Amino acid sequence: MNMNGFYKSGIAFLVAFWLCIVSAAIAGISMGEEQSFEKTGPGKSGYLTILYPREQTLFPADIAAPTFRWKDSSGASAWRITVRFKDRQHSLTAESSVPQWRPTREEWEQIRKFSMEKGALVTVSGTRAANKPKGADIVSLATVTIKTSSDPVLAPIFYREVRLPVMAAMKNLRSARWRLGYVSSYEQPGVLLQGMNICANCHSVSRDGKTLGMDVDVDSDKGAYVIADIGKEVLFSRDRVITWNAFMREGQKHNFGFLSQFSPDGRYVISTIRELPVYYLFPDPGNPQLFFPVRGILAVYDRKTGTFSMLPGADDSRYVQTNPVWSPDGKWIIFARAMALNENPDIKSFVSRKALFRYDLYRIPFNDGKGGKAEPVAGASGNGRSNYFPRFTPDGRWLIYTQSDSYMLNQPDAELHIIPAEGGKSRKMVCNTPGKMSSWHSVSPNGRWMVFSSKANGPYTGLWLTHLDKDGNDTPPVQLEDFIGVNMAANLPEFVDIRPGTLIRINNRLE
Repeated sequence: MNMNGFYKSGIAFLVAFWLCIVSAAIAGISMGEEQSFEKTGPGKSGYLTILYPREQTLFPADIAAPTFRWKDSSGASAWRITVRFKDRQHSLTAESSVPQWRPTREEWEQIRKFSMEKGALVTVSGTRAANKPKGADIVSLATVTIKTSSDPVLAPIFYREVRLPVMAAMKNLRSARWRLGYVSSYEQPGVLLQGMNICANCHSVSRDGKTLGMDVDVDSDKGAYVIADIGKEVLFSRDRVITWNAFMREGQKHNFGFLSQFSPDGRYVISTIRELPVYYLFPDPGNPQLFFPVRGILAVYDRKTGTFSMLPGADDSRYVQTNPVWSPDGKWIIFARAMALNENPDIKSFVSRKALFRYDLYRIPFNDGKGGKAEPVAGASGNGRSNYFPRFTPDGRWLIYTQSDSYMLNQPDAELHIIPAEGGKSRKMVCNTPGKMSSWHSVSPNGRWMVFSSKANGPYTGLWLTHLDKDGNDTPPVQLEDFIGVNMAANLPEFVDIRPGTLIRINNRLE
């Protein structure tokens, strides 16, 4: 053999040898010989990208099985899913002919058990039938690491299901439904209330799980609010309706009672009254409305005495004061505040975003309804952003709120942030889905899980969970996929501190 031939043969041998190594490596992974947990790349590799769950997602101890989803541009016709656990002693393998996989209950129970606080490596391998007796060729591969928390959710979530855009919902009020769901269930949450032919909006639940309130336009009264005791069956009746319009000043035409909230013990209800909102409906389900108050003060209703009063320190007509929430001990009120507009707003300028409107969070002592001096919450004020929807964690240590460039409600750029309850450095939460709206949140009674609304999967809001540790750290979002209705938006989620079987129906006697 001449030197030229020898050289070509050597090159061919090296290429063949390298291909054998690569093939063996891929085959080794497909047979379960995965890389170590520390060296595995998250989410995607080559043609295949795992869309859900995200890397290091932490699932509740009591959640139903999720659906793993991926996209693959390799031309794969089938996929193998391998789950290996960090103890290296257990594994699970499944096959799928579509780019998603939901473990059976038995499979998920095994995954939950062996990934508890330790982790599991999920490998998705795309395959394409080959003209070989040994089977198929692996053409794509990606991995993701997940864990199961020892913390359960336990409490159910009460939420509203509506059609979008809002125009469609307004034309068919009876289509709205209120559901109560447990994350452990494989069934769609049961319907507690439906078929109301009056406009019903925001609801609130007392921290002790004993009282439910809801905005209801009884007899076209926009300020009507129904308050009912929570039991096996809840009754909405006219004798349980209060109206914020009972508390009016001379010349005042109406009160809406915007974003009402109960005190922790259920005695008081606080709300925005004497408000002037910017209100505009869009035909787009992904951006259905523009709604935010530009004038308003805070008022309190005392259920024990049956009286209304303004909250001193949050009743200044120079400002709009709205979106209040109580601290867990009932001593403080956090609310959103901005300079009020004294003239009727130019709605077109807000629709076009030529004019912006931004809120800061303020804190005021409740002081048995006597109020006090309102002070800005450091980290959630004066930051050139709009800050709203504050919520405390049950231990009172942390304040979680929504932040966007401007306005309030349904903002595509809405993000969840967390700060110490007394104020401090703000931190954007890990659970956010950038550009897809993350907002309207509620923390579980045990303080370990937060539910929130997001448009991560399209124009219709869905419900998601994130874990919270004692230091306020959170994790990638967990989708509540069984809480999704067809062409319906799930919103206004609230945890309710009740046991299973406590609340099964809301009887409407308002019409």
